[in-house]
Amino acid sequence: MGNDIIQHRVAIGVFNCIVSSNKVSCKVCYSRNTGFTHFIWNELCKMFDLFCNEWKACIVCLFLGFLQAQVSADVIMLLLLLLLIAGDVQPNPGPVNRDITHHALSIFHLNTRSIRNKLSFLSEYLSEFKVVCFTETHLDDSIINDELYWDNFHEPIRKDRNMFGGGVMVYVNKMFSFKRIHELENMYDESIWIQLFLPKTSIMLCTIYRPEYNSQHFWTRLDNSIETALDFSCKIIIVGDLNENMLSRKSLNITEILNRKNLQNIISEPTRD
Repeated sequence: MGNDIIQHRVAIGVFNCIVSSNKVSCKVCYSRNTGFTHFIWNELCKMFDLFCNEWKACIVCLFLGFLQAQVSADVIMLLLLLLLIAGDVQPNPGPVNRDITHHALSIFHLNTRSIRNKLSFLSEYLSEFKVVCFTETHLDDSIINDELYWDNFHEPIRKDRNMFGGGVMVYVNKMFSFKRIHELENMYDESIWIQLFLPKTSIMLCTIYRPEYNSQHFWTRLDNSIETALDFSCKIIIVGDLNENMLSRKSLNITEILNRKNLQNIISEPTRD
């Protein structure tokens, strides 16, 4: 295998650069005299060849500017090598525009009022979300998980009441790992607590349904569950249907819990008439 043109120029100590985009042509001659210089040239040439023409043109212009300022050749090469290693030097620096939505966490909640005859429709239109939470699923043991399967999602997490009311269920996309935390649940309330594992952190997610006739003890149990959840993570998200007007000043139960636990209600408008 023969040397390519850049390696040949390095070998003979001459580096020719042509910037066609702005009709500038130049010839830079440099006689290598040290092993360090030879190493730098080789590394520059290897990395230089990986960049697009616009980026190469930018580097050549910088090179010419250094030469005109009578900067020593070794310093020029060192500075150019640092620029090449940086890899993303821009006139107006900023974050790289990458599509991160594929891995971003998105959570959707819906009170389904029975999910059995709506599952295919919901799976088609909600699959873009990474976590999908349902309340009032109206399921029981006669419906097995195989009948509730969604592509690209883990097996659904369920807490059923019966076919006539209640029940909660959660789907988690397979790109996320999770753990159900049973100790935060109880035999009285329809709730599911899971710990979602994200890079460098985790989130406690609670999906909960409170019937209107539920007793005052519900709020005490919810308060205790949140307190225990804080031992797992300080990041807590609660979704569901509490049958409580969150926008009313009379909703003291949930307001007191939010204030004590430093949580924020993000519901800014009524969710139903």
